[in-house]
Amino acid sequence: STYEEAKCESGKYIKNQSIFLQDNWKFGKGWDLTAGIRLDDAKTSRVDIDKNWSKSINLGYEFNKNTNAYVGYNDYFYLPTMGQLYNTSYGNDSLDAAKGKNYEIGLNHKFTDRDVVSAHYFYRKSDKGIDYTGGMFGGPGEYINTYENLKSHGFDIQYDKTFDGHWHAKLGWSMLTSDEENGGYLPKQQYTLGVDYTANKWNVGLDVKGYVGRNGDGVMGSDPVTWASRWVDKYDMFPTSKYMVVDLGVNYKATKNIKVYAKVNNLLDKYYGEQTNVAFGNPGDWCAMKGRTFIVGMNFSF
Repeated sequence: STYEEAKCESGKYIKNQSIFLQDNWKFGKGWDLTAGIRLDDAKTSRVDIDKNWSKSINLGYEFNKNTNAYVGYNDYFYLPTMGQLYNTSYGNDSLDAAKGKNYEIGLNHKFTDRDVVSAHYFYRKSDKGIDYTGGMFGGPGEYINTYENLKSHGFDIQYDKTFDGHWHAKLGWSMLTSDEENGGYLPKQQYTLGVDYTANKWNVGLDVKGYVGRNGDGVMGSDPVTWASRWVDKYDMFPTSKYMVVDLGVNYKATKNIKVYAKVNNLLDKYYGEQTNVAFGNPGDWCAMKGRTFIVGMNFSF
């Protein structure tokens, strides 16, 4: 069981007590079943949030030593944040928790000890959500509970390759399609590439992340911004709809207890943003992420 509590200086709070039970069974030849149930009992300073029973079940099967698959189902449940409840401009202290159902299937296959592929697909449907509704005539809005059966589904595939005792790489691709309002935060596709080299006391790693399908190309209309026009597509939520971020890191293990490292984040100095207020502010009202950044440090253990 667990107990969690968060408080504001004003005395407002949200607290949650939960109890859960889970077990695992192995049966037959290659079958593996994990099932669990959890009860959440949450309260805020104003309302008692509905008690929630969450169920989960995962069934796995090992075809042989190189291939296994699984199917899974779980109920999801998450509480509103302190800001969604108590922010003086847009909070709503009568909010209930968000909940819904998630289904997943996955496959893992090892071609050789050095070549491994994994793929996963999920489908999610909300029964109750938390969303922001804009205020009338440009005034502040508030967070509300929504009861639409919004659906999301996504797929990802990863390839893990070990070339030899020095070189290792990972390549991945994921896609997402969602009915849920996310302000353009979630890209439709994401590509990842990681390459690292290890020799003696040195390790060098290159990480590349590519994003495609965010809402934005940095195009801003010339019309005055009004409460209604903020939702027009010409006011892009982000500076660009597709971009690539490259990070490079070097580690040197000087002794058993000392590791020195250097890292360059956003090596290509790409201009992009991951936080935005365009929907409720003005065109271009986003927060750009850091450009090319250098970090040098040392870890000491004893």
